[in-house]
Amino acid sequence: MSIKYKCLRCCKFETSLYFDIKKHFIRKYPCNKNKLNMFMSDDQLLCSSLIPYYDNIHKLSIDEIDHLKNSKIIDQNRYELFNELKNIEINNIKICKYCSEEFLLLSDLKKHIIINCFFNEINKKEVKNREKTYDKELINSSLFSGNINSNINSNINSNINSNTNIFFEINTQNKTPIPFDNDWDISKISDGDKAKIMISNFMYTTLLDEILKNNENLNVIIDKEKESGMVYKNDNEQYKQMKLKDIVDSTMHKLHKHLKDINNNDNGKSLKEVITFTRQIIDKKYIDYKKDDNIKNGVSHCISKSYENKKVEAIEFAKSIPNNNLHNGY
Repeated sequence: MSIKYKCLRCCKFETSLYFDIKKHFIRKYPCNKNKLNMFMSDDQLLCSSLIPYYDNIHKLSIDEIDHLKNSKIIDQNRYELFNELKNIEINNIKICKYCSEEFLLLSDLKKHIIINCFFNEINKKEVKNREKTYDKELINSSLFSGNINSNINSNINSNINSNTNIFFEINTQNKTPIPFDNDWDISKISDGDKAKIMISNFMYTTLLDEILKNNENLNVIIDKEKESGMVYKNDNEQYKQMKLKDIVDSTMHKLHKHLKDINNNDNGKSLKEVITFTRQIIDKKYIDYKKDDNIKNGVSHCISKSYENKKVEAIEFAKSIPNNNLHNGY
């Protein structure tokens, strides 16, 4: 019986050795994500790649990892996972340390750990850490405010407001995103919001956040931790892999152009001196970004965060593209 591991992230790397697939996933520079699997989460890609093929038959179905479709927590803790799997192998363990279920084969226990119990255990730890952090913030805030009830209500309302972004409806009407190489559509940004942007100390990222409120502008699916992303090129090529650095550079170039256009189209609504000063600030910020590596790193963090905040919506939009040639290459 032949055994083979395939990386479903890049769809290029194959090996008959578990050690090699492990090495592939812990290397310093991750492989590029293949667009055929762009809708699979980081955890789905990692877990499915760690489960081998026997005589070219994969012993894992997509239904078995459906609970990981929006998760990256296993990938973020992959070193700990690899240590768990190593311990199972060295000590010939056949009982799950988390749930005490017993298995006849080591491979079955490993699969169980990879797709179930390790995920559950890490989630439990995350919940406990969040509760500890919340308790500390609650106590500290109460000491200053002297009103624990108002703080609780504030936190509840904050959580409710932040969670409302989970539920959304994208009205694409058989549309496609604006190609990444083109200018964005800023027609839906009101004159009032444009005026606020022009006097903002964070005019570039503030403008980007406004731009990304228009679904047609959601042409980037960022993969911040892997320092890359998928950008919508055109109706024929659709999505292409692109380095995060290049995404940010192109974004800054387009934002600079849009800001200049907004400034030039003021139509006498602002004082001439204000228009001139604002134009100088727009150029200065862009020049500083191009020349100063520290500023460039900070800007890259802010821009990638803006894209990350709209990642779910961007993925849903991509899924709705007519004649989409993207699919789970599972």
